[in-house]
Amino acid sequence: MSKTSGKHNPDNVLLGVHATPETKALAGLVADINNSNITDTLLDGLMIMAERAGVVRNNKVLPEYKDEINLRAAQVRAAKKERQNK
Repeated sequence: MSKTSGKHNPDNVLLGVHATPETKALAGLVADINNSNITDTLLDGLMIMAERAGVVRNNKVLPEYKDEINLRAAQVRAAKKERQNK
């Protein structure tokens, strides 16, 4: 259904979602039709929504949201580190 991407960046975190089997099947079909994978297909959709919301332009976070994104990313990294230390 989807292609594997190989090695992951060690800074990456899991972004999991619960969905119906039909939704996962839809994601897989759309990914296959676009010669992509489910992860990239979902992230492309996120970027479209971020542009619509005015947070991103030309795949870049706008300056007025930069601090908020950096703060949230730091929180995610801290939570990841805490889980790894358990």
